[in-house]
Amino acid sequence: SHRPRHNININPIDSVIAGVDDFGIVPDVQQIFRHKNSKKLRIIAHLFKKDPFGYMFRKDLKIRTPKDFEGKRIGILRNHNNTSVYDTLLKKFKVNRKKIKEVLIGEDIVENLKKGNIDIAPAFKDDQFYTASKLGLDIEFKTPNEWGVKTTGYVLFTSIDIIRKNPTLIINYLKNVIRGYKYALSKKAETLEIISLYNPLLHKKQQKSPTKWSPPPKP
Repeated sequence: SHRPRHNININPIDSVIAGVDDFGIVPDVQQIFRHKNSKKLRIIAHLFKKDPFGYMFRKDLKIRTPKDFEGKRIGILRNHNNTSVYDTLLKKFKVNRKKIKEVLIGEDIVENLKKGNIDIAPAFKDDQFYTASKLGLDIEFKTPNEWGVKTTGYVLFTSIDIIRKNPTLIINYLKNVIRGYKYALSKKAETLEIISLYNPLLHKKQQKSPTKWSPPPKP
């Protein structure tokens, strides 16, 4: 099975290891490498050619590097896997974590930034950053890559048990994922209509962004 992650409290790695799911998706490979049972897992595909994840913040804060996070309030997503990238940024720039106020937030990232509950927010450029900009917030966006921390973006993974017991499942699954990408790229208007049905909050103009339509990798 490969089910949508509706509950942010569900850890996809634990679900795959437990055999609840056959496949899982995480925002960065480091989340898998750092897991205590990482040897039981294998990455089978990268979903992005260029990672769209980063941080958005008000321009008047004049944040140039993560060192400038000190003295600021930064949103931390509950049980979200991008914390591995965050930890790497703090270590690289020798940030004193005690000088940062980490605010635990849910998926209402833009609302928290708009209300002033946080100064810095984790975001996707074509999602939360796009939405916040359209609301008139005077903000900037930076990716970890721009700060010298290379990230892979979302990766698809499975367990060694699944690979050993049913390798045909892996091959067929990946072929169908790629076929789905190709169909979406060739039927953009239809795809946007389907996306809007599943999530009316998404704007069609937003979904037409070039990074949303990157060609899938070759099988």
